[in-house]
Amino acid sequence: MAHQVPITAATLNEPPSGKAGLAMLLPPLAIVFYIFVSDYIGAMLTMAVILFVLMILRKTAPWVALAASLLVSLAIYFIFSRYLLIPLPQGVLLEGRLPWIF
Repeated sequence: MAHQVPITAATLNEPPSGKAGLAMLLPPLAIVFYIFVSDYIGAMLTMAVILFVLMILRKTAPWVALAASLLVSLAIYFIFSRYLLIPLPQGVLLEGRLPWIF
């Protein structure tokens, strides 16, 4: 049986350090990154980059992370733009159109 650290008021009030601290900062940083970058490179590419980085940090195989991030971001973009009719930023790089989808 693994050694368990007793939980006390002191351990609950300590800020996380190391990898736990970084793991807590990643979602807010990803949101800020999306807000600032999606208007320039588009929502789909921004989502793919965020998903890829998060999966690589979770030690996913690079080819799995790349394939999954591209497929998931494409699916999310397609669902929002086609079925829900919610426009997402397409970015300056694509000049307002995605030729491989539309």
